[in-house]
Formats: sequence, structure tokens, C-alpha cells
Amino acid sequence: HSNYLSRTGQLRKKIDIYAPASPQDLHRQVEYPFVNTHTVEAGFRYQDDIVEIEAIPVSHTVECYAYCIKAFGKKIVYYTDTVFREQDVDFIQNADLFICEATITEGSKHTIGAGHMSDYEAGKLAALSNAKRLCLYHLPGDVDVHRIYEHAKTEFDGELYLSSETRIYMV
Repeated sequence: HSNYLSRTGQLRKKIDIYAPASPQDLHRQVEYPFVNTHTVEAGFRYQDDIVEIEAIPVSHTVECYAYCIKAFGKKIVYYTDTVFREQDVDFIQNADLFICEATITEGSKHTIGAGHMSDYEAGKLAALSNAKRLCLYHLPGDVDVHRIYEHAKTEFDGELYLSSETRIYMV
């Protein structure tokens, strides 16, 4: 049940959730009595004593944002579903870890490309941004993912990873 923690008394404080206002049906899915829902929009910034987060809108088929997270002298950029956008180089610049989608690749029928970028483009954006490490995610499931790695590596000569739900990435 979605309200298990609040019903059992295990939740002592409301959880803060940040999400775009649209699509509205998705935004409503994170609105619960034990959650403080905050809307992310262009120019969004959050800062406390430990972390600073900035969001910028990106180009996808629905409202979508990329996030820059800075803490303890490190910078992580999570670049969500979007097309290749050279204008975002400054936002990504010198990221210690650049987490970027690579949905499009040769031979995949996963997507026609609307709102997504290729493995080559992800590598190029990492190189243009002088990222230290690149982690590719949102990979198509109908091709050999090692080819995706090789394609991105032709554009980016830094450390490169393919995402894994069991891997821990140290920054």
C-alpha cells in the first residue's frame, strides 16, 4: 500500500518529492498525505547545507528536466530523455559524473528517436562538456549493449560505463 509507512508509524516526517507539473496524471501519482510534492520548472534550484540542485528543461515528448547536483566539491549531471543539445554544454561542464541516455543506436528498433539521443551523441556531449566520467543509461534492449559502449567511446575518451542497477558509482 502506498501509505504503509504513514499507517504503521514508521514515517516520522513527510517526504519531499520534486516532479514536473505535467503530464498532470503522473504528477498526481506522487501526491499522497505523507508527501510534500514540489513542482519542478525552468529555473528550478534547491539548496541546503549539503547539496545544491539545479534543473533545466530538455527536449522530449513530455515535460522533462536535466539535473545538476553539487555536493562535497563534486558535480553529477543526470541528463534525462532528450535530443542532443549543444547549448547544454555549460550546464554539464566539468561534471565528475555525467549520467546520459543513449537510446538510439544502429540496428535498434527501440525508438524512432523522438526526444532521444544516440550513443555517439552522448559520447560527443560528454567530450564537449569535458566530463570526467560518462555513464550511459536508457539503453535499448534489442541490441548488444557493448556496441553502444564502443560507439560512445569513439567520441569520448574518458571513463565510460554502461548503467547497471547493481553497480555503485563512486564520485
